[in-house]
Amino acid sequence: MALAAAFFLQPTSAALPAAQPGENGYRIQFLLSLKAGAPDASVHIRVSQPDARLKRLRFDMPAVRFTALAGDGTISRRDDAVTWQPPARGGELRYRVTVTHPRSHQGHDAYIGPRWALFRAEDVFPGADATLKPGARSHGELLVDVPPGWSLQTPYQPDATGRLSVTRRGRAYERPVGWIMAGEIGSRMDVIGATTVRVSAPRERAAPRLPSLALLRWTLPVLQAEIERPLPYLLSTLAGEPMWRGGLSAPNSFFLHADRPLISENATSPLLHELLHVMAPVPAAAEHDWIDEGMAEYLGLVLLVRSGTIPRERFDDTIELFHRRGAGVRSLVTRQASGAVTARAVAIFSDVDRELQAATRGKADIFDLLRLLQAQDDPVDLARLRELATVVGGRPLAALGPGRVPAATARPKAL
Repeated sequence: MALAAAFFLQPTSAALPAAQPGENGYRIQFLLSLKAGAPDASVHIRVSQPDARLKRLRFDMPAVRFTALAGDGTISRRDDAVTWQPPARGGELRYRVTVTHPRSHQGHDAYIGPRWALFRAEDVFPGADATLKPGARSHGELLVDVPPGWSLQTPYQPDATGRLSVTRRGRAYERPVGWIMAGEIGSRMDVIGATTVRVSAPRERAAPRLPSLALLRWTLPVLQAEIERPLPYLLSTLAGEPMWRGGLSAPNSFFLHADRPLISENATSPLLHELLHVMAPVPAAAEHDWIDEGMAEYLGLVLLVRSGTIPRERFDDTIELFHRRGAGVRSLVTRQASGAVTARAVAIFSDVDRELQAATRGKADIFDLLRLLQAQDDPVDLARLRELATVVGGRPLAALGPGRVPAATARPKAL
C-alpha cells in the first residue's frame, strides 16, 4: 500500500512512463483515494500517449454522484454524459464520486465506513465510449490510496513490482471492474487447481473465511474440470451490516453477506451460486433471467453432489422441493427472477440434464450445454436455449417444450 500511495501522489509525468512509438497503445492509470468514514472518494484518471492515440472518452456520470469535475484538455457535461478530450500527449481527469449506496431497506451494496470499505470498481470508474486512432489499445493500471493501517484487496493479482494491471489483450479501453475491499480486514488464501482463491472480511466480526475455502476446495475442482478457462484469481468478500443481506457477483470476484450460510438447510449453497455467476456466467436475454439464475442454482447442487459434499439422496430431495415450490409459476418472463421462478428454472434444468444424459447414453450432460451457452456472443432466450440443447442431445428436448416451460416468450411491446 505504500507503493500505491506513492504512485498516487506523484505527478503524471513521473507516475507513468510515456508509451513508446510502435506500441500502438496508450497508458492509463486509474487512481482512487479513500478516506475512512467518508461516503465519497477522489478519483484521478491519467493518460500518457505520444501522439493523441486516445482522442475522446464519453462517460456515463450522473451529476448526483459525480461532482467536482476538473482536469486537462476539454471537459464538457450534457445531462449525465461527460466528455473528456485529453491533450495530445495525455493528461488527467479528476472528480469526486459518492460511493456509499443503499440497495434497499436490507442494506447497502456499496459502503465506506470508519473501519472498512466494500464496493465494486464499476461504482467509481464509470464505463466509457472511447474514440481512438485505428488499432490503438489501452494499457491500464489500478492504484488505490487508503488510510493508514488499512489494507487492500482487489480482483487483480499484483505483479512482481506490486502493480495492479487491468489490461486485457486487444481491448481499446479497459477500466477496473470487480469488488474492492479495503480497511482493517483479514484474508485467507489457497491455491485450488489453476485458481488462486482469496477470502477477505472485516476483522471486527467473525466471518467464515476458512470454511469458505474448505467448501471451495471440495467443489471448485469439479467446476474447473468442466469449463474451458478457469480463472487464475478469484476474490471472495464477506461482510455483515450494513451490507445487503444477499450475494452479488462481479468479474473475478463476488460478495456474500457474512450471515448467509455456506450451505443452506435445503442443500443449496449461496457461495457456489455466486461462484458460478463469476466462473460460468450465462449471457441470458434481459427478460430471461431465469436461465442464468436457474443454471447457477442447479449447477451449485451438481457441484455439491459430484464432490461428495452432499449425498445423492439429499440432492434428489432438494430437486423435488424445487419442483413443488415452482409448480405454481405461470410465467418465467422477468428481468429479475424471484425465488419461485428460480425454483421452477432449477426443476427445468434438472429435467434437461437427465434428458441429455439419457439421449446421449451418458456421453453429454448439463455441462456440455453450459459450454455452448457460454460461447454465445448474443443474449440467450428460450428459443436459442432450445436450439443449443438440441445440438447437445441430438434431438429436441421434451423438458424445454411448451408444456414444460411456462409462458417463457417475452411479451410483445404495446403499439
